[in-house]
Amino acid sequence: HVPVLKFINDNLHLAITLEQVAEIACMTENAFCRFFRSRLKKNFSQYLKEQRIAKACSLLIQTGRPISDISDLCGYRSTSHFSQVFKSKIRQTPFQYRRSVEKVN
Repeated sequence: HVPVLKFINDNLHLAITLEQVAEIACMTENAFCRFFRSRLKKNFSQYLKEQRIAKACSLLIQTGRPISDISDLCGYRSTSHFSQVFKSKIRQTPFQYRRSVEKVN
């Protein structure tokens, strides 16, 4: 599953589909879903969302890029959707997160 994880992490800015990653793993979509969950204890979409949010956190901390750019770089085509997903996972908006980290440093 290493090539699949590398593909996901190298391409977080793209619209990654289950069909694509199953093909990389040389499996059917159903077989890939079972395999992925058995190895990582989470489904593909959960993993993808977690990786995108982790990348967003890094970019918010390490760069001064606009949130709309970070949204695009993390594979979200809508900044408002990105903000909703981010807040559901981190319990802060991207702007609040960036400010809270700046205050600590």
